[in-house]
Amino acid sequence: MLTDGPRSPTKLHVEIANRNMTRIFTIFLLVVSSLTFATAETTVEEDNNIKVTYNPELEVPTVQGTDSDKAAKAEGPCGPTYKMCRDDQATIESGTIQPLDPMVMGPSPKMCSFSIVAPLNYRIQMSCSIVQISRNCSFLKLRDGQVILADPPNVDQVYTSTGNVILIESQLLHYGNTFDCKWKMLAPVTTTTTTTPRPLTECGRSKFTSTSRIMGGTEAIPNQFPWMAHILLYNYTNNQMLTCVGTLVSDKHIITASSCFHDKLGSPSLGVVNIKNITLGAHDFSANSNDRNRQVVSWSQAVNYADPSIEKDIIIITLKPSVHFTDYVQPACLPFVNEPDHVNDPVVLAGWGDTTDNVAGGVPSPVLRKTTTTVISSAGTNGPCQQTAGIGSFSGDSVICTDGSQGRRLCNGDKGGPMNYYNKIWGRWFVIGMAVKRGDESNCSTNRKPNVFTRLSLKSHLPFICLHTNTLPPDGKCN
Repeated sequence: MLTDGPRSPTKLHVEIANRNMTRIFTIFLLVVSSLTFATAETTVEEDNNIKVTYNPELEVPTVQGTDSDKAAKAEGPCGPTYKMCRDDQATIESGTIQPLDPMVMGPSPKMCSFSIVAPLNYRIQMSCSIVQISRNCSFLKLRDGQVILADPPNVDQVYTSTGNVILIESQLLHYGNTFDCKWKMLAPVTTTTTTTPRPLTECGRSKFTSTSRIMGGTEAIPNQFPWMAHILLYNYTNNQMLTCVGTLVSDKHIITASSCFHDKLGSPSLGVVNIKNITLGAHDFSANSNDRNRQVVSWSQAVNYADPSIEKDIIIITLKPSVHFTDYVQPACLPFVNEPDHVNDPVVLAGWGDTTDNVAGGVPSPVLRKTTTTVISSAGTNGPCQQTAGIGSFSGDSVICTDGSQGRRLCNGDKGGPMNYYNKIWGRWFVIGMAVKRGDESNCSTNRKPNVFTRLSLKSHLPFICLHTNTLPPDGKCN
């Protein structure tokens, strides 16, 4: 083959050569570039003092604060603003929490959490003014321990923790998802319980409410029954001093047994026996007693039924001037009209009566004594009480009887004393009966006869008491 010798390159040859050189250079640049970017980091300096270091390969931003509160933005009227996409916590009193800027977060989903920790016994309140969350795998949750308070929170609704921690969890997958939530810590509320003292004018109030176990009884707690009145009398017939017990029912009136003022039941004159003194708020009458709660009172008159009998053995003593109520001097409540006789219910009897069996020269108790017993039936005219009381025939409707066995008996000096009944519904003590004269007051410790009381709730008795004492039962009804 014949040749014509060397030729000049054509235009096509030049273009091919240039393309090859470009490819080689491009490959070189790509290799260099990949080696460079494999270890490079881009630092974006925000104007809010938060430096975000972003690794394009890992696409995970890490946040490092540049001040003492590393997550805080500038202080505002509601406290610092926290930009969240990292595990962190705040312990300041109030602040705002918002998502980190999506341009900084990068394209991949970010599961972010943030906790607010208050001091022990504090609570945290949180509300969100903006909540824009698409439900397509995006979320914003408020947790109180293991309990979800909101998922997502409602706008402007206030959420309060039950403990001292709230955990915020979020994942925002779409641009435009955002929120703005504020919190504040609530200090523990110190509650002061104020008990309004009951008025001293209320009847039947005592510092003691239990019915616990005179002759065979036990010493009462001092001033356990602050309506008890010690009445000292002088009998001009035999020149002897005797004791009766009364019940304070108002600031001016004491009720007791009319038979205290007579040698025998039914005597027409009150002049045989006179009152020497009346003491309220007393407990111990012994010579060395330090009992300083006594009030020795004066009286102006005594009113009783015109024809006293066992069914009407009631006398009302009017005090002048009125007594001063204290914790140690209180009135008992009058019973409700026609109140049941409380058969088998516990009642408390109390008095300063004799503690020995010698009727003529018995020794009165220097301290108030009490015993708990139960009401027994006195229905009809020949019931168990009438058969064993030993005081003759009487209508059971007008009296109340209590068990006198096992030493639970009244004795000389206990006459006129109240049958104390604690009404659990009303929370008060009521005087439902008044001790009357018994036919046999000897052998108090061994005598098993019932104790007999005038029934004060009887419709024929209660109006008489209400009229002369200007006092009503707690329900305001007297007939």
